[in-house]
Amino acid sequence: MKTKKLPQIILALTLAFGLLAIAISPSYAQSPVRAEVDRNQLPVGETLTLTITVSGSANSPQMPMLAGFQIVGNSHSSQISIVNGAISSQAVYSYVLQATTLGTYTIPEIPVVVNQQTYLTQPIYIEVTQGADPTASQQNSAPNPNTPNSEEFYGQDLYIEAEIDNLTPYVGEQITHTFRFYRAINLTGQPTYEASDFAGFWSEGESQQIDYDTTINNRPYHVTEITTILFPTSAGEHIIEPAALNIPGGIFTNGTQLKTNAVPVNVQALPTPAPDSFHGAVGQFIISTSLDNNQVAINEPITLNISLQGKGNFNTLPDPEMPVLNNWRTYESTATINSQIQDGIIQGSRITKQLMVPGSAGEFTIPPIAYTYFDPELNSYHTINSEPMTVYVSEGVAQNQTPQETAPAINSPIPIPANDIQHIKAVPEMLKTASTPLLKSWLYWGLWLLPVGLVTADFTWRRKQHFRAENPDLVRSSRAQKKAYKKLTQAQKNKEKPANVIGQILIAYLSERLNQPLSGLTQKELGTFLSTQGFSPSLIKQIKSILTFSEKERYAPTTTNSATPDEIYQLLRELIARTEKIIS
Repeated sequence: MKTKKLPQIILALTLAFGLLAIAISPSYAQSPVRAEVDRNQLPVGETLTLTITVSGSANSPQMPMLAGFQIVGNSHSSQISIVNGAISSQAVYSYVLQATTLGTYTIPEIPVVVNQQTYLTQPIYIEVTQGADPTASQQNSAPNPNTPNSEEFYGQDLYIEAEIDNLTPYVGEQITHTFRFYRAINLTGQPTYEASDFAGFWSEGESQQIDYDTTINNRPYHVTEITTILFPTSAGEHIIEPAALNIPGGIFTNGTQLKTNAVPVNVQALPTPAPDSFHGAVGQFIISTSLDNNQVAINEPITLNISLQGKGNFNTLPDPEMPVLNNWRTYESTATINSQIQDGIIQGSRITKQLMVPGSAGEFTIPPIAYTYFDPELNSYHTINSEPMTVYVSEGVAQNQTPQETAPAINSPIPIPANDIQHIKAVPEMLKTASTPLLKSWLYWGLWLLPVGLVTADFTWRRKQHFRAENPDLVRSSRAQKKAYKKLTQAQKNKEKPANVIGQILIAYLSERLNQPLSGLTQKELGTFLSTQGFSPSLIKQIKSILTFSEKERYAPTTTNSATPDEIYQLLRELIARTEKIIS
């Protein structure tokens, strides 16, 4: 009886899976997740806000690593509404992203689990520019509009004020917001402080509070002072909204609310042009490096410690550019931040640890590590360098490993003796030829699962077509390598002279791969642009040599070249392959 019901149960489950797959297909359901940014273009060092709106019961978005940006702040809010007895909820996740490097970047698809179903946001393209020329500024040149005077204080039992110590800071420069509460009378309840929103500023650490007594107009006041350290995240005029203080009422008095005036802050953009090595660090710093060991064996790891010390927002500092040594492997670096407030200024250190493993013996020099920052006090850019260090790598295995400890490769097969299993008695011929039961046949189960497979394939195809329609630039970029190889193969087949085609193929490939028209640029302009995209000097030099060869051979045909056409075509293929590794 149970055997007869089993196919019916399987059929019901298959139909259920099929309906579920249809329900989640983009043709039938609208995604409850939406991502957007407040701007798609910004200068290096400034910030944008990424907002992810989710309808329904959801987990927090799984934020990936973002090339060209670092997350310097985040917030979360939720709303629940009841309409005609129906309950709906919406959550908003906001992330403040600071641009660290010039170029065009993509905020990739971000997975969000809503009602136990994973949805992906659409990718967003962001362009990071050098920035505009700043307006000449004079530090602290404007008077503070919130400084109290005798007339304002005369006869006041309670009074509050707010001020900024620098009304014309640079982007990323520390400023201090100070809130003061003056009271000349005793209060029956504890007042509550509502801080300003500080939109457009990065708030660092907890607010500091001190209490003291003073005298104004011959009247004693007890003063509570609350200071908050801020770092502007974008240029332009920003308004720090009023702070509020709620005074509770007593038996015979009503409560009241006091508000400060709004404070305008004119944030200056960093001067241009900035050095190519500048990635957004603002403050005053010194750099030093050290090694945990300078004498190692091949494949024995060492740790390079890079310490940045000084004044600034250490949470938003970009990492130093790590050294590259031939035949050495490096792994993802980690940073440790230690900062504190001294005399109202954030001071501390940021130590970056880089794990490095030598692949050959010899004497190696870790070159000086350069770090560029903008000093707002001196109104200029500065580049600091660490000292070079020497590492001696010897032959043989690492000190903490012996040849006997070498573990077999994970994928190495384990030998099994031929006579590992001995049958007691030979298998009867009748059992050898017995047919497989229907419920154990792969063909039987394959036919049952066929509808689910078809629905899944349809879902995948529709999603792929939707993605291609929404992202033509990304699709064109991903096909650039394939198109370039096809053109090279066709040129070889037609016996075309390499000089007539390789320059055009290379420029067309770079234009499509980087989503930037590059034809018509001089080699100097092209080299400058490629350096902003992360191309190494050696790769840029090789690209320029290909273009120079193409031009010389086309316009000066009397030049000689020892390489065959096939070798030249192969050289361009290898160059494109190296470029793919850099861009990917």
